[in-house]
Amino acid sequence: TMQQALSANYNFGVAQVFALASKVKTENLNALSDKVTRDQTGYEIGVKAPITPVVGVWASAFTGNKDTGADSATLTATTTGRADISGFQLGTTYAFSKRTTAYAIYGQQDVKGKSAATGTKIASTGYAIGLRHSF
Repeated sequence: TMQQALSANYNFGVAQVFALASKVKTENLNALSDKVTRDQTGYEIGVKAPITPVVGVWASAFTGNKDTGADSATLTATTTGRADISGFQLGTTYAFSKRTTAYAIYGQQDVKGKSAATGTKIASTGYAIGLRHSF
């Protein structure tokens, strides 16, 4: 497995922007044909900003593609099929103190099949609410 990632961020004072490019490639060296079992590329950009001294917000969007080496007409989220991937996340934090923060995150992701899986789509939505305390 080969994994590469390049990220950058810059703080403008009123907001911090960030970007990420990543690539993961897995090969089965014992296979006689079609040795690539996973080839995935992704790009993400986002912004994070304080609204008040205790409330912060952030948003990010991503896009990419995956190729599992098999051109299956059945698209599944983790196994076969070539697909385009896209989505976004929105989040907020509330600092109760220097060590305790509440957070809420919402996101969506679409995996749209291509090649033999054209016309198939997996859409997922997720959210998280929690409390983080540092000791």
